[in-house]
Amino acid sequence: MVARLSAPWLSALVAGAVALVLLGVQLAADPATGVTFSNSPFTDEGWSVVGARNQVLLGQWATDEWQLFWAQLPFNVVIAAAFEAFGVGIIQARAVSVACTVVAAAVLAAFVGRRMGAAAGIVAGVGLATSTVVLYYGRLALLEPMVMLFLVLGAVTLLSGGAEGSWRRGAIAGAALALAIGTKPSASVAVAGMLLGGALAGRTAPPGMGRRFMAALVVIGLSGAAWLVVVLPQPGLLDVILRIWPQQSLPVSPGEAWDRVIGYLRDSDRAIPMTAPLLGGAVVGLVLASWRWARLDPRQRRW
Repeated sequence: MVARLSAPWLSALVAGAVALVLLGVQLAADPATGVTFSNSPFTDEGWSVVGARNQVLLGQWATDEWQLFWAQLPFNVVIAAAFEAFGVGIIQARAVSVACTVVAAAVLAAFVGRRMGAAAGIVAGVGLATSTVVLYYGRLALLEPMVMLFLVLGAVTLLSGGAEGSWRRGAIAGAALALAIGTKPSASVAVAGMLLGGALAGRTAPPGMGRRFMAALVVIGLSGAAWLVVVLPQPGLLDVILRIWPQQSLPVSPGEAWDRVIGYLRDSDRAIPMTAPLLGGAVVGLVLASWRWARLDPRQRRW
């Protein structure tokens, strides 16, 4: 049976199974201490799911001035659906995050497997699923697993296919990336990086890539405008956002900007060390791809 599976399916099944087992076995456990210096793993689960809990148990999203669910609406809607179907509880909420992480690993593995073969796809998917940051946060009822899923779906859709159906694919990718931003606004930085990469690719991009990126940009822009008109004016939301995400002043000199970059790398809640294997693997992959570029067939060169 396994031998009959195509490379994308085999890659997706292996990566998804690894993610499901590793995250599922610790579903009910409290977050480990000493991994991160912030208290977010021990507080943000409650903050994030309180809107969905209120809606299911009390029939309204908020009972006081805590209106943050508006800024995390996709997450809260899915969590509320899970609570409606399976009851209110931390296990049900965490199961949503596990599902997001499993699907993200499987989609990434299938994408790489389609282009580079099953072995490469499995390495990519399992590499994501077994990175420290994913193992730690990927099963907690936090926003990040859902953001990761939307980012992966958006990137894969943008980079897949030829000229046919480019506008449709671009619109779907844009919707996924807009949902990532709607789940956690800071995802806009990653989305901007994806779109900038597409713009820099220029004429070297395969047919239809430009149209996909243009369609994605339009959908993201329209979604952002709708968010500003419909979501941001909700009573109390801006006050909560300013309390949770305090305004930051811009650096006044290149030296201060450099100090902030170094400070982030040093004090990034250990995100950089926890993603070090993925970052190292990406560098190795770029080096090997550059070295073997002339030997790759045209299908493999298409992103």
